[in-house]
Amino acid sequence: MVPVRPAATVVLLRDSSGGPEVFLLQRVAEMEFAGGMAVFPGGAVDPSDRDATLPWAGPSAAWWARAMNVDAEQARAILAAGVRELFEEAGVALASKPGEQLPTFEKPMAAGLLAVRKDLAQHRTGLGVVLDAAGYQLRSDLMRPWGRWVTPAYFPKRYDTMFFIARMPAGQDADGLTSEALEGFWRTPGRALAAAEAGDLALMRPTETVLRELSAFACVDDIFADTVGWCHEGAAPSNESVLYGSPNSVGEDDPDVGGRGLRLRAPVWIAIGDCHTPPSAIFRTSEFTECRLAPNPGPMTLDGTNTYVIRHPGARSVVVVDPGPLDADHLAELAGGYPVELVLITHHHLDHTEAAPVFHAMTGAPVRALDPEQCHVGEALVDGEMITAAGVTISVLATPGHTGDSVCFVLPDDGPTGAVVTGDTILGRGTSVIDYPHGRLGWYLESLARLAALGPALVLPAHGPTLPDLAQVAQQYGQHRAQRLDQVRAAVARLQGQGQSVTSSAVTDLVYTDINEAVRGAATLSVMAQLEYLLGSDFAAGKL
Repeated sequence: MVPVRPAATVVLLRDSSGGPEVFLLQRVAEMEFAGGMAVFPGGAVDPSDRDATLPWAGPSAAWWARAMNVDAEQARAILAAGVRELFEEAGVALASKPGEQLPTFEKPMAAGLLAVRKDLAQHRTGLGVVLDAAGYQLRSDLMRPWGRWVTPAYFPKRYDTMFFIARMPAGQDADGLTSEALEGFWRTPGRALAAAEAGDLALMRPTETVLRELSAFACVDDIFADTVGWCHEGAAPSNESVLYGSPNSVGEDDPDVGGRGLRLRAPVWIAIGDCHTPPSAIFRTSEFTECRLAPNPGPMTLDGTNTYVIRHPGARSVVVVDPGPLDADHLAELAGGYPVELVLITHHHLDHTEAAPVFHAMTGAPVRALDPEQCHVGEALVDGEMITAAGVTISVLATPGHTGDSVCFVLPDDGPTGAVVTGDTILGRGTSVIDYPHGRLGWYLESLARLAALGPALVLPAHGPTLPDLAQVAQQYGQHRAQRLDQVRAAVARLQGQGQSVTSSAVTDLVYTDINEAVRGAATLSVMAQLEYLLGSDFAAGKL
């Protein structure tokens, strides 16, 4: 069983002419959890957050413990994690000097701010040490509880996350200068949801749910006046009203507004949420395709490998794409319907092909791939080849880059825009790794251009959810690669300027400062591909 880590997320709010706005971070695609997603600042509780001497003003840890239905030590740690993560990732401090009503956060704290944030992010110091050294104290009265979400059991990493809201303090700026994010930005909840609907933003279910809840309010004051409490998992929802304080009150255990209690609506049970429900059987993804999620979630496979079953509604056979890992239940489900006429492979990685020999033996269907070594009875695929099977026309499109043998399968008649099974060339979340030296960045950029030329086809990726507009996604992938190339160029220039060797490991350290060790190898492969693309034969020959 994957352990569940306590965590905190802070929904930072400000008013605008268009209504309340929230601050979002666009996470880098290589992050193991929620890579490529737009998220609120937040993260897991760090051991330093459990500092019992943390300078504190506002409702006590004991008061928050009653609100969260946890013990006081845990409540203190969760609040501290929320404040720390907001400061690390957005540069906003919910803190002030003793006696101050508003968190001005002026010098000496502002001096060397980025260095302090980096030290916190790399666990070289703790929030209590930083606040105490500057004479500041955490302001728990500036936060309000909003909800609680627990990552579902089938994810490779799990968090029990308390969601808080906080008002953007006057005189501070949210910047998103963290290595975990490409950028930070303000959006009204409605605009963020519209961008997600258009495919411009990727949102996890908790983020989307909170945005929908906040979209009903006209201003930040209204949100604070309608703060939602929550109850602990397994407990019955309470109907008791709760009192919370104003942004300016710093009382110990009973914050109030001008001498009167601020009465909020009764606590509501916020879903302990799945980001999406894992399918127990095949589910439909387009007019001609269905998908079964293989039970192999992980840092590189996201929720697992999507195995696609292709069939025209009137056909009596199916085509299976990427039978996936060797799992008996998964293969039995795939083989249990219409006869399998053909098996197609997008590329050679084991999470796509491990079961192919067994599935061939189970069904008798030929297995075809671009790499002849991955074929069983069937012939190797050819770029541009048109296949007719299961009543569907399938066009083979060679898209090397992720690997040298990567192909996509174009279904031109599947729905009004057509559909494309993209394998690992384009994912439903995050971006693809260049598996150097089998994959090459130059090839990948050319493949993205080929895919973009197909227009707004439905994307059927091998990992993650379907996406609505292939051309748009391919263009975004290209932009992401351009940004990464700029970062690699800067890293190379820095190393050469310091007289150091330009190695893939050294560049990875500079470009991916907080990469999870579980995906560092993949990030290093992508860096090697970018160095080869930028430096050519010198890199290949090790002359740098």
